[in-house]
Amino acid sequence: MSSTDCNQALQRPVMALHIGVSGHRSLPDTDVAGLRAEASAVFRAVRTEALALHAADQSSVAPIYAAAPPLLRCVCGLAEGTDSILAEAALDEAWTLVAVLPFPADVFAEDFAGAARDRYARLLARAQAVCALDGDRGSDHAYADIGDLIIEQSDLLLTVWDGKRAKGYGGTGDVVRLAMRAGLPVAVLPPSGARAANWLGVTGTVDFAAMLRAALLPPTSGDGFPQACFNDRPRGNGWAAAVLRTYDWLVALGHAPTASPISAQPVWEPEVAVLHQAFQASDQLATEYAARYRAAGLLRYGLILPATLASLVGWYGAGWLQPIGNLAAFVVLLFVVLFSAHGGWEPAHRRFLMYRALAEYIRNARLLASLRAVPSLPGAAAHEVRAADWTGWYGRAVIRQQGLSPAHFDAESMAQAVGFVRGEAQNQIHFLQSRAEGFDVIAGRLRQIGVVLSILGVAFSGGRAALLLAGVGPSALRAFNEMALVLPAMAPVFLGLLSFNEYSKLATRYRLVAAALEAEIAALDRAALNRATVLPVARRIVDVMLAERDDWRQLMQSQTISAY
Repeated sequence: MSSTDCNQALQRPVMALHIGVSGHRSLPDTDVAGLRAEASAVFRAVRTEALALHAADQSSVAPIYAAAPPLLRCVCGLAEGTDSILAEAALDEAWTLVAVLPFPADVFAEDFAGAARDRYARLLARAQAVCALDGDRGSDHAYADIGDLIIEQSDLLLTVWDGKRAKGYGGTGDVVRLAMRAGLPVAVLPPSGARAANWLGVTGTVDFAAMLRAALLPPTSGDGFPQACFNDRPRGNGWAAAVLRTYDWLVALGHAPTASPISAQPVWEPEVAVLHQAFQASDQLATEYAARYRAAGLLRYGLILPATLASLVGWYGAGWLQPIGNLAAFVVLLFVVLFSAHGGWEPAHRRFLMYRALAEYIRNARLLASLRAVPSLPGAAAHEVRAADWTGWYGRAVIRQQGLSPAHFDAESMAQAVGFVRGEAQNQIHFLQSRAEGFDVIAGRLRQIGVVLSILGVAFSGGRAALLLAGVGPSALRAFNEMALVLPAMAPVFLGLLSFNEYSKLATRYRLVAAALEAEIAALDRAALNRATVLPVARRIVDVMLAERDDWRQLMQSQTISAY
């Protein structure tokens, strides 16, 4: 799936930082005013450092974020007690409120009474976005799902917690443990009231600046990324695309790929505009660098053919054809050396790997956005993700910039989400099967051409031997001499393209991935039409589609370059 715009570049993301809040509902002996003041102090301190970090980035020679002000969001469940108190503190400090509810807003209102219900209505009205899940009133899982969603959407967690194990499934203790497993910094405010937050795992004074640098800045890169990607624009492939089109026409002649079965454009496209633009740009750049590297690899082999023909013309040609043939052979061999030089084409391969890994992650982030979820990144903790490579940072940054879109998961919206996920998976199956068919055709054609040329070379050699035994003169043998040399010399050009067994291996792998996706689509069709049941299947579909991306990420980290 590629954009039609051939001059897109990755945009600098808008800095976005999310603080999730969670905690006990019942706070009978709490100094509410003191608790709210301490929470406000945390929001104020984080906001101050975030603005300072953004200002420092914008004043640098090569900023990595857009000039737009940072998006500071508080992700909150709006439950009575901690959620309401901390949400009000966030609004006091000019944070944007994002509400996540276990049920539709009017159904969740039944959890409140009197003044608490009025407070809930006021906070709901001030929320920039409200994401209401379709939880089951009779199950604790609905509230646990809210905790999972808050952690997934957050960079830090601010909680009111007594330090004890959760009394029910998905309680405060469970949310804290989930946040720590995800590598989020966790600030704990004691339920008793006005005492400063205790940052888990931090001794002494907390360094907010260092905390936000770890959360918001990418790892350094010897290739100059991520800054280099913001000026990296596809050139429409140029000569590389022409080489690939010619190769496909010559080798895969007669193979017509099957039509795509479905268009999976989501009806909620404006709500994922940031993800969509980032996918289009990274997908284009991946396609660009893949074409350059693959064309260079093909030319390493393909130019051997004209070099051989030119050498034969230079050897056997008459008169002025000899110097022209020798000159042509010299020029073509220079190009063979050029396209075989690792220094020129390994960077193109590395960039292909980076952009393809990024494109696949963002594409699947767009897929899961239909269910207001986020695909997992490599590494168990957030700091491990950011330390891996700049693409993990960029993917996370655009997801944070996009933020959590409003949602109300009724039967209609769930059917739309399931249809989109199913369509994306079907399109991927079509792509994989079509590519596998194409690779099989190419491998078969290359083998056929190489074998035929070898047989013809043997036949002309046999004919030449027979003519020699019959006493035919050298002038009559000239054509047999040339063909006996040319045909066997051309055969290794085609057979050599099979020597790495890349085509058959890729075809087999693509079919296995397609089969795994078909099994998950069957599971999706059997799933009940609610988010809790559909989301695990959608995550498995994403995991299957991201399998190759993880391989590419390993190549990036190990700097291992293999034939494309």
